[in-house]
Amino acid sequence: MTWCLALLAFRDLDTGASLIVPFWAQIRDPIIIHLMTLYALSIVVRYLPLLWHEIEDGGLDHIRALIEHYISVFDNVLPKLAIERITGRRLIAVMPGSLEGPA
Repeated sequence: MTWCLALLAFRDLDTGASLIVPFWAQIRDPIIIHLMTLYALSIVVRYLPLLWHEIEDGGLDHIRALIEHYISVFDNVLPKLAIERITGRRLIAVMPGSLEGPA
């Protein structure tokens, strides 16, 4: 199974199959929610450079901390979700010496 077949596409009579979900639809796939959130952030970075400058270095730097935390969580969680979806098996990966690691 390829990775693109593991994504749950939105299906509707009006739009067919699509990864971009209309506003009136309920999004239930966590991978799609994370990808759309990152896509929205990329739009802000590219097309609203003054706003992004305020987030990076200006008065909105408290939002920067939230974005950095979200991306660090995303980097750790999404690969696990994707591998579990593609393989159909539960994945347990821990770092040695961590709280979840073997004693």
